[in-house]
Amino acid sequence: MAYNCIVWDFNGTIIDDIKVGIDSVNPLLSARGLKTIDSIEEYRRHFDFPIKEYYSSLGFDFSKEPYEKIAHEWVWNYQSLSHTIKPVSGVCDVIKYFYEAGLKQIILSASERDMLETKLMEIGVSDYFEDILALDNIYAHSKLEIAKDYFKGKNKSQYLMIGDTTHDAFVAKEVGIDAVLVCGHHGREKLEKEGFPVCDDMISFLSDIKNGNLII
Repeated sequence: MAYNCIVWDFNGTIIDDIKVGIDSVNPLLSARGLKTIDSIEEYRRHFDFPIKEYYSSLGFDFSKEPYEKIAHEWVWNYQSLSHTIKPVSGVCDVIKYFYEAGLKQIILSASERDMLETKLMEIGVSDYFEDILALDNIYAHSKLEIAKDYFKGKNKSQYLMIGDTTHDAFVAKEVGIDAVLVCGHHGREKLEKEGFPVCDDMISFLSDIKNGNLII
């Protein structure tokens, strides 16, 4: 193995919450007379970090109402639908594969920590992770500062990030670690511009590892 530790993103990488994300924001858009999101492809075009900029791209006007109000409404919708969220297809096999290979695994996420830990237990993979780096609020600002604090003084060549957005690629570059991107909240078209290996899904990701096409 080339790495000692896998740094996992959560939303879109471990849990498949794209549809719930769409179903959580569309009622907010409808209530304000804004165009709703009609497809995953449209969602992927708009989705971005910081989340406030994603909301702006959808037409929310923060001069009329605060971002925090919209965030609370979105979280309420998301939590009401969270019981329907399943793990990304094949991801549990990847997590177990790394665990059995003796790799340390941690999570680095812009999600609120309690929400994240609850979902990990629900999908049965909480025991595979040695550390969870997440936010203590619901407002989903950048996880970059958390990452910078964590990686101070560490041998960064030992770490590999697995994520599904250009923001994951940005964080990896900023802290100086390698990454593999797997299509999720962003599609291949956006991810391929980041200069890291890109896989279409977790099943092909694990197959590439086992076949030696990706050196982990």
